[in-house]
Parts: sequence; structure tokens; C-alpha cells
Amino acid sequence: MVCSNKTRDVGYWINPNSREIHRDHFHCFQFVGRLLAKCLLERTANERLCDLALSLLKHLLGVPISFSDLEYLDAEFHRHTLWLRDNEGSEVLVRAQRRVADGTVVIEELKPGGKDTLVMDANKEEYLRLLLKHRMFGFQQANPLKCHTVQWFWDAVRAFSQEERARLLQFATGVSRVPAEDFRVLLTNGGCIRHFGLQMVFINASPIGVYPKAHICFNRLDLPVYRSYEELATYLTLVINMDVTGFTMQ
Repeated sequence: MVCSNKTRDVGYWINPNSREIHRDHFHCFQFVGRLLAKCLLERTANERLCDLALSLLKHLLGVPISFSDLEYLDAEFHRHTLWLRDNEGSEVLVRAQRRVADGTVVIEELKPGGKDTLVMDANKEEYLRLLLKHRMFGFQQANPLKCHTVQWFWDAVRAFSQEERARLLQFATGVSRVPAEDFRVLLTNGGCIRHFGLQMVFINASPIGVYPKAHICFNRLDLPVYRSYEELATYLTLVINMDVTGFTMQ
């Protein structure tokens, strides 16, 4: 599921072939993320548990990624790209990357038609930008529906009537009105400011696994990764119009 980076300071990085290793790899990563969060929250994490590559730590902390971060992922690859960036007349590469998946070499284009495009001085900067995105963010592209789900959620909110929006706010936060000082000062039951948040979750086999779930103590809405806007709008409308809801402790 993970692999070591190719540097002297060994750390763990997301294995780009994780799908071939375990078909349910997203849930495995979700479990590891929750385990790390629990250890950090309880201050029981040790150096080995959090021995992640620097680039992955920056991902988790939301720190912007730069070209220099390639050095902490693959030192030799970083040297090659530096040479390409700093030298002119290199017209032998194509915009595609090769990786081995289940014993087979897979060609991954950095852009449509990239495998047939030469990298020249005129398009070298674009190539390096696409290359950085592929190496640093490529594993996130395996589930593009996750990004779409957030956009679909706000599209559904815009399509709701005022009454439906109030019901949604009630469902997600426990209150049906926006605070007098606007949404930025939304409070929890304990009186602390807690901004509204969305958490993407994967649909499971539970009978209620397809429905959004609210955590009103944290002003957070768990939103399953739906396959279409219509599916999201249907289940979101169902939960906000239910006369009976459940309350559990986690």
C-alpha cells in the first residue's frame, strides 16, 4: 500500500500501484488516516508511526508543494529534472510516464496526446509543471468523483428553496438559522466557533451507508462519494425532509 521514497532520509509515500495491491485500497488509506489522527490526538504517536516522506507530510498539513519537493520523493529523478530545466536543446523526451503495474508497463500521459509530444525548450516549463503534478498529486486522481461531490453539494444547495436550506442547516448543525454575525461565527453546542465542514466518505454496505450523516457537535456533514449530481440531490433531499432522525454517540 505504501512504498519508501528514493532518498537517504527514508520515508513512506503512497504506492501508485496500491489499486493492484488491494482493491479496497481507499478504505485502507482511510483507516490509516484515522489511526494517525487518533495517535496524534492522544499524543501517542512515535517516530516510526509517523515516518512519512516530507512531501506527504506537506500534503497532510495543506502546505503548498513546490518543484524542490521532488528531491524528498526521488533524489535521482529530481536531479534529472533539474538538468532538463537548466539545460537547453533537450528534445528527446515525451510527455508520458511509465510505471509497472502488476508486472505490466503502463504508459500514463501527462496531458491528452502527451506520449506523442516531444519536450522542447518552448514547452519545457509546461512539461515540468505537469510532471510535478503527476508525481505529487497523481494518486489523488484515482477518485475524481470526490472533487465532483463537493461541487455537486453546493449546486444542490443553490437549487434548494429557503425552507430546504434551513432544513439542511438544521440537519448539519442543529440550528436552522445563520448566526447574526454570519456563517463565520457558527458555534458548536459547547459555545466554541467551529466552521461548517464537509467530509467525503465512501459508500459502504450498511443500509444507511448511502445517506449523508451529520455531526452536529462539530458542524460537519459526512457526504458519501456519489456517482452523479442526481444521486446526491436525491439522498440529500431525503434526509433533510425526514420527520424522524437518529442520534448516536461516537
